[in-house]
Amino acid sequence: MARLAQSILYWSSRFPYHLIRNAKDVAAVEHFISFAEFHRRNGVPPNNVTIATLHHLDKRRRHRQFARAFETLDHICVVSKEWKKHLIEVESVPPNKIHVIYNGFIGENCFENEVNIPLPMVKLSPDRKAELRNEFGIPKNAFVIGHLGRDYCWRKDCETYYSALKSLGRDIFPIFFEDSVFSSGVKGLSSVGFHRFRDIYNVMDLYIVSSVVEGGPLGYIEAIACGTPVISTRVGMAIDFHPPEFLCDTKTADQLLERMIFVMDNYESVMSKTDVIRSDLSWLTWEWVANQYYQLYANA
Repeated sequence: MARLAQSILYWSSRFPYHLIRNAKDVAAVEHFISFAEFHRRNGVPPNNVTIATLHHLDKRRRHRQFARAFETLDHICVVSKEWKKHLIEVESVPPNKIHVIYNGFIGENCFENEVNIPLPMVKLSPDRKAELRNEFGIPKNAFVIGHLGRDYCWRKDCETYYSALKSLGRDIFPIFFEDSVFSSGVKGLSSVGFHRFRDIYNVMDLYIVSSVVEGGPLGYIEAIACGTPVISTRVGMAIDFHPPEFLCDTKTADQLLERMIFVMDNYESVMSKTDVIRSDLSWLTWEWVANQYYQLYANA
């Protein structure tokens, strides 16, 4: 959510209207970056156009407590087609209210004047990757499998991922953005700061998304932008863009294990296919995301 707000505000000077963050009574269009922000809001100025971004819902059932919000909002933005389908078929939201605006990755010209500039998500050279492995304490020739998820966050389903890892029966080296109860690997790499996530993706040979529910997931598009193969559960953006052979059902350690073995046994061809996916999705930067919202504001 922070990256979305940052993106919209960063490029606002290019457009012929003024954006104000946390505006009270001066806005003609109110955009709630989080759907929860709108749901908690006690009243909205009646003449304002209201927009809210829905990243995901925790359940795939009907959310009656949100019915008034779904009815009141002029526009609802979702970050994958999965949630557009849910809003139409389960929540009975009119399709013309819903806009699919994906999450993006940090391109080479993004946020270039900021402190702690987030590094562009690009594929690094083998020599640079070797240097980074040494910096992060990762064996030089290990097959590195990465994961982003907190043990206590049910949505990330670390338990299924750990089960697949234990069953793999091969020499692999796991790394984790967060702390982890898993018995081996390097943990807590996110402590280096978001601006270096590019470096973390680049030391991986494979990135795993084991989530049960996702809006993005943002890690999917970031890993792909860095040229790192991804195996994902069928969630969010991964359903829209990733080849079926690299997807698995949620909470299925056996399917996840099968996909991991497939990648390791066919790594050269998997890397080639990943490069094609990366090229095909090169347009999906945060600047593209911001432009989608500007067009929505202008139309509103």
